[in-house]
Amino acid sequence: LVTTTHYQELKMYAIDTPDVENASCEFDVQTLHPTYRLIIGSPGKSNAFAISESLGIDKDIIKYAESLISEDNRKFETIIDNLERTRMQLEENNRLAEKYRAESEALRKELAEQKEKFYDQKEAELEKARREAQQIVNRVQRESQALVDELDKLRKEKENPNFTQKAIDARHKQKSTMNKLYSEANPVSESRNEGYVLPRPLKKGDNVLIVDTNRKGIIITPPDNSGMCFIQAGIMKTKIDVKKLQLIEKQQPQKQSKKPVKKGGVSKSGIESRMTRKVSTELDIRGYAADEGVHEMEQFISDAIMSGVTMLTIIHGRGTGILRDAIRRALKHHPSVKSFRKGVYGEGEDGVTIVELK
Repeated sequence: LVTTTHYQELKMYAIDTPDVENASCEFDVQTLHPTYRLIIGSPGKSNAFAISESLGIDKDIIKYAESLISEDNRKFETIIDNLERTRMQLEENNRLAEKYRAESEALRKELAEQKEKFYDQKEAELEKARREAQQIVNRVQRESQALVDELDKLRKEKENPNFTQKAIDARHKQKSTMNKLYSEANPVSESRNEGYVLPRPLKKGDNVLIVDTNRKGIIITPPDNSGMCFIQAGIMKTKIDVKKLQLIEKQQPQKQSKKPVKKGGVSKSGIESRMTRKVSTELDIRGYAADEGVHEMEQFISDAIMSGVTMLTIIHGRGTGILRDAIRRALKHHPSVKSFRKGVYGEGEDGVTIVELK
């Protein structure tokens, strides 16, 4: 049975009774026209007063008719109106949810395609990097074998009067080869430093800018004959060509120069006494390569001798022991070293070497 009605009692009956369902035809209250959509489960709201007003019936008559409606019916109509608004809002939310779901699905497909494309590009770049790395390894192996062969040849010519010069030449060639390999292994272009000229030669402790990576560092060792030097950039120590560096000079306050004091006809200008020269008694070279660490130690000993210091502490750490052994071999043959020993408990034990100068 299908019954069309405006009676509130029948609407309530359908709500309370099993196997009976309310239904209504949707009505657009803005245009006062039906949409011809059948809404199952929701009782319809009477729009008689709104339609009557649009047809031109006198407002006083409509107002009087509204006063004849019981309070219960008025409350019921309000409930139905609220339910209708809620239903329309839910439908709008569902429409938006479906729209967003479709957009997200399209985005997911696009991201999946980009991911696949990126993966293919990554594999291609990795394969290219592997080939280039293999080429560098092969070149290093060839150069290393050539150096080994030359060293074997020099060892056989040990008794030759020109042996010393040949050994020096071989070392220079080895350093030149390694510097070349450093340059080849660095893919960053040097064009950013074109036209820049260092205002003065770099020295240990200078602050510099690495133009390739725009990072700051500190010179650990001055440049060698081929222009390569070690710098500390953060926690990383690296060897780099001075062509890739720019000097960062600190502004120093100007001091009034004192006139040189003469005594006995000899100028004392620029000469520091042992009492006024200050030098640290500790040298920390942890993380240095063996040859660079030995170089730093020898310079440190020279400064200590000039300052009259006789007891020094070289901090080289334990690590693999390569740096420690190199330091102690150099100390054993150093003409200014009286004795040396490893540290005891509280001094750093085998991570330090205590040196006594003559």
